[in-house]
Amino acid sequence: MTNVYVTGFGKFPGMLNNPTTPLAQNLANDPNVKSSKVLETSAEGSREMVSPFRTEAENSGRQTVFLHMGVEPGAQTYAVEQTAYNLADFTIPDERGWSPRRQPIEQGGPQQINSDLQVRQVIGGTQPESARAQPSTDPGRYVCNYIYYQSLRWAAQVEAQGKTKVRSCVITLLEINTSH
Repeated sequence: MTNVYVTGFGKFPGMLNNPTTPLAQNLANDPNVKSSKVLETSAEGSREMVSPFRTEAENSGRQTVFLHMGVEPGAQTYAVEQTAYNLADFTIPDERGWSPRRQPIEQGGPQQINSDLQVRQVIGGTQPESARAQPSTDPGRYVCNYIYYQSLRWAAQVEAQGKTKVRSCVITLLEINTSH
């Protein structure tokens, strides 16, 4: 059996009603999901909140999937992200007021990490013809990229230690227009 951990994000400047919030809350009741949590939209807060999931996953010895959900204001398609970048370049402060510009997430870490998920196969095999999901290599450089980079780095380290098999994915959702 695979343990599935899901994360969404709360509000952030310009996005008071983050569509990942209700999705993460609803998925908490899904029997296929080990745990689901709405993360604070800050680098430090998201890292703190994901830490117990990581400890639990390492100790379980089971294959694990981390599904992180983000939102891209103005996006026209859903995206399944393939790449995370070692760059925190926030154009707006996170919820704790941090606004790094062109700073590495991990000093000396790889510039980018690619997910080993077969994103094109996953998208092509699961969506109806009318769906708008696309593979993407641009998760932005805000908190979503931050948590994705850390998740992929952690997964590689856990696997290198032989503890368990971990996969990580970010799905970028569309903004929900509530003005109608």
